[in-house]
Amino acid sequence: MTLSLEKDDFGRLICRIEDGDSRATITSRDATVLAEWISAIEDTPQSGYVDCYWSEQAGNYRWMFRLAGANLRIYVTWGGGAGQGWEYIYSSEHEAALVRRQARRAVEALDTEVGRDD
Repeated sequence: MTLSLEKDDFGRLICRIEDGDSRATITSRDATVLAEWISAIEDTPQSGYVDCYWSEQAGNYRWMFRLAGANLRIYVTWGGGAGQGWEYIYSSEHEAALVRRQARRAVEALDTEVGRDD
């Protein structure tokens, strides 16, 4: 699994996640969701299931993290609004410790990159 984070020129948060042939780009118009997202990944081992939302103008991405033994299942869906339901856009399962390390590294790399722009 590879995971990267960046911010575009308008401050939108962009996450690229890939696992073999499964890949997705998830975005949020509000980069403050990053704290909730990393907290969800870190807190999943205690709760067994956590989700969080990334909002865009046309709808929401929903991240779901479910603990399965030592592994963490990651599901991402897209919902375009009331009555439209949710469309799965990404799913994978990896060792929970690996997912947490990847997420922390992505946040650290983003923090370093953002710090250069100040």
